[in-house]
Amino acid sequence: MHDWRHKLDPVLKEYLEHLVHESSSERKAYAHSKKPGEAQLWVALAMLARENAQLKQENKSFKELALTLNQKYKFLEKVMREINPKKVPKDNEDPAKALKDVLRKL
Repeated sequence: MHDWRHKLDPVLKEYLEHLVHESSSERKAYAHSKKPGEAQLWVALAMLARENAQLKQENKSFKELALTLNQKYKFLEKVMREINPKKVPKDNEDPAKALKDVLRKL
């Protein structure tokens, strides 16, 4: 029964074993099925779908954070130009270096 698992790629086998172990936590539910093995597969699939949804939400949050940081950076750049219009960083100048120079002068 477990012979096929030994032939799997070790990395893939690690994920499989984790998923089998995790899905066994719902054994009480799928044990009532006419085909418990198939039901366990559906449970594992549902767990993967849940994880995928969580990762999508985290990705969305990170994108929103990046957008917010970008907006703050543009605002700070605008304020720097208003405070000291003569020392506006050129497009090819490193903005981090320009910001360090301004902060050093404060």
